[in-house]
Amino acid sequence: MTEYGARPLFADSHFSHGDNSNHSDSCCGSRGSFPHTYRCPPSNLHFAIHSPTFPVMQPKSPSILECPVGRAVETVGEWWSILILRDAFQGATKFDEFSQSLGIAPNILSRRLAHLTESGMFVRRRYHERPPRYEYVLTEKARDFFPVVVALLAWGNRHLAPKGESIVLANRSDARPFDPIVVDAADMRPITLANAVVVPGPRASRGMRKRLASLKAMNPAVAPAGD
Repeated sequence: MTEYGARPLFADSHFSHGDNSNHSDSCCGSRGSFPHTYRCPPSNLHFAIHSPTFPVMQPKSPSILECPVGRAVETVGEWWSILILRDAFQGATKFDEFSQSLGIAPNILSRRLAHLTESGMFVRRRYHERPPRYEYVLTEKARDFFPVVVALLAWGNRHLAPKGESIVLANRSDARPFDPIVVDAADMRPITLANAVVVPGPRASRGMRKRLASLKAMNPAVAPAGD
């Protein structure tokens, strides 16, 4: 959507891949120095997702494959991938660091790191020769994903922390808590469901143009709900 207007920004509203395979297979809990605790999926769901008996079905609809949201989800939509990127933004680069923070099974972590590397989110760099050890360094493409993690953090604090926040995003210079919102870079106004529409880009197919014209919301030809 950013091709057709000013680039949206986040603003503060107050202004071998498994280079060490000898890891615990435990999936639950959070260990190490990262101050977060995440519950792992139920064991039966974990099995269903990763067992070859239950192949993961990828979306085939052109409306999904042509959509930038669909392509983004294909790259980073798996929940381990987002948590790996979260830890990478917090300084993790090595297999052991991701494993200790997330409590993720080594084979799953290896696959996720391989996928993120192949999709251009990480560069794999050797830091130890014998035995070979690699670290995973964020690319510019991955750094551009940081506002998505910020939005998830803000949404989680707003809707999933009834007893109060355990983590707050703050200004580096004075530790003032941020209140992130999405704004338009041109006029710095918040982008909301009420003022945003989706329009065809220059490479939109005929099918995509037809789909966008039929939308019941976020359509220039349809008034926002409540108007």
